[in-house]
Amino acid sequence: TRDDTADDLQERIMKELIELMGRDPAKIERSFHLIRISKNLERIADLSTNIGEDVIFMSKGRVIRHHRQGD
Repeated sequence: TRDDTADDLQERIMKELIELMGRDPAKIERSFHLIRISKNLERIADLSTNIGEDVIFMSKGRVIRHHRQGD
């Protein structure tokens, strides 16, 4: 669930920065850096989720990798 939240936030940041770049070309370089940072943070969230899933598997023997909350 938190990984989905990170995905949603990254998408929202991207949309807002693209809109900002369209309004103010002077902010393109800074916005581009922020987009790259947000993508890297989203990737960290993905990797953290994978680590958590692996820990659950190793400690409890349960595979939760493909299960989402509510499934």
